[in-house]
Amino acid sequence: MSILFKNDTGWFISHLAHLKSIYRGDLDDSALTNLEKLFDISSPFAKVTETSLKKKRKRKGENSDNHEPTSLEEIEFIRKKSNKFLEELKVADMFSMRLESASQENNAEAQEVAKNMLRLFKSPNCKFNGGNSNESNVTAMCHQNLCIFPPKCRFFNSDIREMDYELLEKEGRFNAILMDPPWWNKYIRRKRKKCTVESYDMLYNEELLKFPMNRFLDEAGVVLIWCTNAPSHILELSKVLLPAWNLEHIATWYWLKVTKSGDPVCPFSEPCQKQPFERIIIASRSQDLKSKFAALDKRLILSVPSAIHSHKPPLIDILKDFLPESPRCLEIFARYLLPGWTSVGNEVLRLQCSPSFDTDKEKTQV
Repeated sequence: MSILFKNDTGWFISHLAHLKSIYRGDLDDSALTNLEKLFDISSPFAKVTETSLKKKRKRKGENSDNHEPTSLEEIEFIRKKSNKFLEELKVADMFSMRLESASQENNAEAQEVAKNMLRLFKSPNCKFNGGNSNESNVTAMCHQNLCIFPPKCRFFNSDIREMDYELLEKEGRFNAILMDPPWWNKYIRRKRKKCTVESYDMLYNEELLKFPMNRFLDEAGVVLIWCTNAPSHILELSKVLLPAWNLEHIATWYWLKVTKSGDPVCPFSEPCQKQPFERIIIASRSQDLKSKFAALDKRLILSVPSAIHSHKPPLIDILKDFLPESPRCLEIFARYLLPGWTSVGNEVLRLQCSPSFDTDKEKTQV
């Protein structure tokens, strides 16, 4: 169970607890220690230097639409709501005390573990699919990677632009579809040239529009889309993508990333700067779901993030209150697998294959 605390403001969840609950019986102590180090975000990340800020201001002129959140009012709203929630969590003793040490400077150890995990993944240059129909985890060799597969999962390693949708269609329609699109961004594109370890192929909005949502979403289903704070992406979702998919925007949730001691991982800033939160746009055609989610609009999800870039926390336990028993769930642009879910992405096994998942159990071929 990933939910540690919940109230009318939102949920405090643990990504680490979620992973341990799935894999504890299959990982040795050293592997569990690696996972704990990955989430050892003990202090806010280093502040942006003045030189970096000057570069950002220069870029703002050419690409400001890709960086600015919607408004100062929204930032202030989230900041105040977060501060109140954090105080309640501290009263409930949900955080540890902050201890200063050289190894924790800019969360160096966590970032080193993340770098090693990503570096050792051998990305397959082909399309393939597989899964685990068992009620327990299965360890296997898959395209030169040692992987551990959670129960009842199914996956398709494919770019959605080249996906065999007829093959996916055999999985049936889904009660929930979760998407974390690699939104187009000029700055990330430039940064990507310098470092390929964490890079991914970005997608133009026009390409995302081609995803055949109507073929896979149940009429009473819900879609959750991770979205950047860029107004261009938010506008594209509300004015183009959702109408094309015959969906209505019914709620927005915010993910606030905090340290183990309960501090935001970076300060709430001016619109052109990095924020400690991301958003989830929720959409549906169902009037029943519309009323359920509308009552929970503007809720917060707080968690300690991993040191891996764009490693989103699991929403599986939060969604249980909105979905049928034994729901059919699909994740698009997935980089790790969830029990009982179908996952699609061109790096769908990236975070299933790592030193953290090393095991002495017999290795099979998927």
